[in-house]
Amino acid sequence: IDPTIKFEHQPWYINATGGTLHPYQLEGLNWLRFSWAQGTDTILADEMGLGKTVQTIVFLYSLYKEGHSK
Repeated sequence: IDPTIKFEHQPWYINATGGTLHPYQLEGLNWLRFSWAQGTDTILADEMGLGKTVQTIVFLYSLYKEGHSK
């Protein structure tokens, strides 16, 4: 799966966990994936309590599930 393609909906492997991403978290996930694919450094600097940890975990999990990491 191409990490530059935006998720319109939550990935299936996240649905399997029983969790749900908010729309702004999905947008953050897309931004992290796009930045990673472009090789750019990023800082996820949302307000406190908006789910930066969840977005980061889902980002790393997406790379793992799609075979972009070992």
